Order: sequence, then C-alpha cells, then structure tokens
Amino acid sequence: MAAAPDGAPVLVVQWETVSTLRRLMREREELRPGEAITILVPLAAAVTRAHRAGVAIGSMTMDAVHFDSAGRPFFADFGAARWHGSVPTPAEMSQSSLFSEDRKQFAVIASGVLAAVPLDHDSRAATVDLLDWLANDAHHAQSEWHRECERRLFALGAPEPVRLGPSGQSLATEPARLVRSATSRGSDALSPPRTELDSVLALPGWVQVRVGEAIGTLRNNALRGLVILRGWRRPVRKRTWAVGAVGVLCVILAIGIASWDTGHEPPALAVSSVEDVSERGAQEPGEVATGEDAESLTLEIESEPSEGDLPQDPVAALTVLLSTRNACVRDLSVECLEAVSSTDSPAFAADASHIESVVGGGELAPGLLLDAAVAVEVQRLGDSVLFEFDLGDESKPASLLLVKGEAGWRIRSYTLPE
Repeated sequence: MAAAPDGAPVLVVQWETVSTLRRLMREREELRPGEAITILVPLAAAVTRAHRAGVAIGSMTMDAVHFDSAGRPFFADFGAARWHGSVPTPAEMSQSSLFSEDRKQFAVIASGVLAAVPLDHDSRAATVDLLDWLANDAHHAQSEWHRECERRLFALGAPEPVRLGPSGQSLATEPARLVRSATSRGSDALSPPRTELDSVLALPGWVQVRVGEAIGTLRNNALRGLVILRGWRRPVRKRTWAVGAVGVLCVILAIGIASWDTGHEPPALAVSSVEDVSERGAQEPGEVATGEDAESLTLEIESEPSEGDLPQDPVAALTVLLSTRNACVRDLSVECLEAVSSTDSPAFAADASHIESVVGGGELAPGLLLDAAVAVEVQRLGDSVLFEFDLGDESKPASLLLVKGEAGWRIRSYTLPE
C-alpha cells in the first residue's frame, strides 16, 4: 500500500508474468496435490493481507491469477478493487460483505484447482473435507479463515514447484514461504546415492529425477486403477462372483464336450444353440417381450446422457444430470454414476458410499435425491458453476459444484442440507 499526492490509497504490485492460472489449467490434464498447495496457499495469504489493509480485491478469477518467473502466483487484476474506508478490525472483516465475497470467489478458484487433482488413497479424505469446508458460506465469515484454510491445504501433503506449461519444466518456488522445516540446496549440488543401484550405475542427478518422476506417475496411475476397480466391484456380493465364475466354467466345459463329440467348431455350435433357444422362446408367448416393454427399454437407454447430447447451458445440464443421478441411486447402480460424475470426483465417491450403505441394509440419507427445480445458481466462474437448493425450511441449503471438462458438464462435489 502507498498513498497518492491527494492522499488516496494506491496498490503497488509487480508485473512480471510467465503464465496465468487459466492457461495452466488448460495445458495440464491434472495437478499434483503439492502443486495445488503451492498455488492456493500464497493466494489465500494475499487475500488476507489485502483485507487487513482495508482493500477488497473484487474480481478474483483464474485469468486474474498470474505466475512470475519463479513460479509464484499473484493477483494481477485490481480494476474492481474497493477501499473499505479504514483499516478494518477483525470483527469488521468478518461482518463486511466485501471481504466475504472475496473469500467466496477464492473458494470457487480453489474448487477448480482441486478438481484437477486426482484422488488417491492418501489424499481422498483431506480433499473431500476441504471441498466441503470451502462450499460452506458460514466459514467465510470466521476470523480464523486464513489459518484454517492454510491448515486444511497443508493436510493434502507437502508443497512442490508448479510445472508451468505442457513441457513439464519445473520453476523453483521459495521453500521458506511454504515449507515449515525445509532447507534449500544449490542446484548444482549432487545428491548422494539413495540405493546401491544408484551407486553402481552412477546416474546423473537429472536422470535420477526423471526416473523418479516416471516411477511416481506409474504408481499414481496404478493406485487410481485400484480405486476405480474396487469401486466398480464393491456393490457386487462375493457369492454373485462365485456363481458367475461357476456358470462361465460350465459353459466352457459344455462347449468343449460338444466340440469333442461332434467335431464341429465351437463358434458354429454356439451360434446354432442360440438360434434354437430363440426359436423355442418365440413359440412361448409368455417369454416374448411385448412392444411396450421394448419401447420402455429403448427410452431407458436413450435417457442416459452421453458426451454429445448434454446441453451447453449448465442450468439445463444440471436438470439432466440430477435426473440420471437420482435414477442411479434408486437402482443402486454404481456403474450408472459414471454418466454424471467422474470416477475420481468427491461426488462419485459419496454416491458410491451411499449406495453401498443401502446395499448393506441401510437407508438413503435425508435429502440425498436433489431436485433441479429448486436449484438456484449462486456463482459462475469460467467452467465451474455453484448451485444451491432452497427447500423452503430453516435448514442450511444443499449445494452442488458443476465443472465442465472434455466430456461436458459433470457433477464434481455436493453437500447435503443440515
């Protein structure tokens, strides 16, 4: 902060930009949890410093977040900034709508960044908890907002440099600002061999770094595959798998015996068997599907949204996605949920958990089936839209975050009414 000749407050900011957050989100398919920490922690600190000086930033978007040559993020758009009139007290900061609006806009930016972070076994719970905390407007008026936000961000893991651009070049950040007990080393210093293999091969430091990154990427992909596989097979009971395996073995054994006896090829035998079954089924009226059943089956298949038929308008897309999601929950189908939310999103994990609870003998949570007719658009920022559901009572309304990706609009996360 500085003062103009007429005494008006003036913001003094730097202008050394390499890229913007919007460009980074478009060029990178996903972010590491440490990179999300490096992006969001300095931004939250910048919002708090501006508020303590009595300035509300006003316009906080991904296009307004820039990176300098060292990879540090900063706000570069203060055209909509407003002066509070004086240095506010902590109570005034909590009650002012200007400062609360800045924190809501930061929550939207943080939700968009976290949407690009893949959920693994270690950070799943912390990420879902942080998204729920950001979606709660009551937390934006707390005096300890900055400290609590920083604590929850560091719960995701350890910060690491942000790789700007698709080439993957790492730009060093200042460890002293983010890591509480880290010591910096010179870039030319050689790291000691960590294993006997490193000592024998004597690989250069940059080769060891690249090999370590490749191994880490393979490990993360393997963990994501295991999580998806477990989520897919979780609703199916063990005895169902056993009965299915026995059935497959019986079919293979029957085909083998028939081929050995008749000398015909197994595929031809299988085709003839299917034709015989079809002819016998056609002679029995009770086994033939009626026209109404076939029409209802066709409508049910066509009603599932795909990548190409979802509306471009987020409000219209919300109606289609919630209708499909509610049908999936009623049918207790986890595979059906892949049409409304990605498998690595907090919404998919929460819905799968509810379905698993019902399959185990529980009941649906109150207010789980959301109605698009009572949805109200709260805030729209780029490719993410935040909705609230007004149920007409005194309870805290439910909220839902819609994010647009390559497959179109998908549900990223939601909170149920309290």
